[in-house]
Amino acid sequence: MTRPDELVSILDRILDGCGDEGDVGILRQFLKESSGQNVVQLGKYNINI
Repeated sequence: MTRPDELVSILDRILDGCGDEGDVGILRQFLKESSGQNVVQLGKYNINI
């Protein structure tokens, strides 16, 4: 399983435009393996979807 610090670096690369398909694949895999509940942070509030 991917560590949180690895996910931060992947997201940083994607935001900088330097991410590749491998980064996107790892991110997708992590989201699929999550508990089925996604948390989205909008500003300073967390919203469960």
